Amino acid sequence: MPSDRFTQLSAQLDVLREHLLPAEFTDTGQYGDSQDRVETSALAYRVLCHAEIETYFEDRSLEAMSRAREAWDASRFVSHITLCLLAFSGKEMKAPPDSLEAPSDNLKRSWPALLDIGEKLIPAMTEFYKLVRKDNHGIKEKNLLALLLPIGIDHKQLDPIFLTEIDQYGSLRGMAAHTSSRSAVRQAVDPAEESRRIDNLLPGIAAIDGLVEALLADVPASAASKQP
Repeated sequence: MPSDRFTQLSAQLDVLREHLLPAEFTDTGQYGDSQDRVETSALAYRVLCHAEIETYFEDRSLEAMSRAREAWDASRFVSHITLCLLAFSGKEMKAPPDSLEAPSDNLKRSWPALLDIGEKLIPAMTEFYKLVRKDNHGIKEKNLLALLLPIGIDHKQLDPIFLTEIDQYGSLRGMAAHTSSRSAVRQAVDPAEESRRIDNLLPGIAAIDGLVEALLADVPASAASKQP
């Protein structure tokens, strides 16, 4: 069963389709006197759909991180999400120190980070939040791996064909967003093709949605029921 967030994404993509693409497509891709308007709207559709999909992946990634944080705060439960957030944090995991007490005054402040797993976990989650909300700028393969692997999605569960298609879509969005509309429209934008691209991406997004739901299901219900 799809998540509420995926249902919301699908509904918003439908709204964009209704507002920005023709009610009926032509076989030739020609729309007479409305050609420029239709192609410009199709470009807007591409950019806005990209934004909706990007936000969806960011929201789901942070939802998983929040659930893991709640489980940790409630009972120090280490979920698979927590484990992966630590493993992909990029932070050094040092061996235990030789003593409970800092050997000098200038080390007292940093010493707890060597002793307490929470002092390693919380910074890792904070960095992941920053990556998602401030440093992520797209839905290309590299973006999705940075969002999904740290929350526990197994790389073997990701469809390489889907990753290729969404990577290409990310490149097309970049062309539209960083080129003047006049130049972009000269590339003969086809609204029917824009619609097909989204239709082709949705099953892959739905599959990842199911993987995220499975990860969340492993978080204890008492922790998962809390609000972030």
